[in-house]
Amino acid sequence: MYTSGSFKMMAKISMRNTRYRVYFTSAIYVAVVTVMNYLINQLVGMGEFFNRFYDMINAGIMPGYSELLHMLPSPEIWELLLALALSFMINFLGIGFAGYCLKVSRGQEAKISDLMCGFEFFGRAFVILLLRTIFVALWSMLFIVPGIIVAIKYSQSYYLMFDNPGMSGYGCMRASGNLMQGFKSFYFIMVLSFILWHFLDSMVTMLIFIPLVSVYLLPYMGVTYAHFYNARIGYVAPQHEQDRGGDPFDM
Repeated sequence: MYTSGSFKMMAKISMRNTRYRVYFTSAIYVAVVTVMNYLINQLVGMGEFFNRFYDMINAGIMPGYSELLHMLPSPEIWELLLALALSFMINFLGIGFAGYCLKVSRGQEAKISDLMCGFEFFGRAFVILLLRTIFVALWSMLFIVPGIIVAIKYSQSYYLMFDNPGMSGYGCMRASGNLMQGFKSFYFIMVLSFILWHFLDSMVTMLIFIPLVSVYLLPYMGVTYAHFYNARIGYVAPQHEQDRGGDPFDM
């Protein structure tokens, strides 16, 4: 019987088998996403909003509701559209990173270019992204718990998309729902087991303004989740695929 600990141990072994080159790819992913998030904050003006808010708090002033509304930024339409496009790209890079972690978990050749694989499945990936966002948002309106349950229910959609070229986006979501029957609480506990890592990541980022821990944490989580998926579908890696993770410098 599998446990969260066993999946984590398998993830560490898989990451070690890449001769730690997985961290190089992760560093590139973290750097690109960090820059994109910074650009989004600059475009919509949220950085300036939080700076003004913190200045008021440090001065001992608690802004009221009307003051907060007055402080909210008013970006131009083109700024909003560009921020939306960057946010869209971040989501697709996240899909690509999930595909990269899946390859690492299976001992397959994994390259930096795999971070772009989400765009190779653009149509189906977009359907999954859109429907997941809508479903999670709608259920979250009732209460946060149903939203979390729905997010977990469809958590395997992208893995199924990678493994099943002929399956539609909605079909991947339905298959994910079937795959997660009876395992939602297990998956939730597994996700929750990384909470101290998230806390450490936040503290380090606040201190040095660099998401250094994320370079280790993101592949650790991603490969752990991929091993869970492999176990659920009964995946067994062929002998010829044990090439120890590939060379990230091979673009």
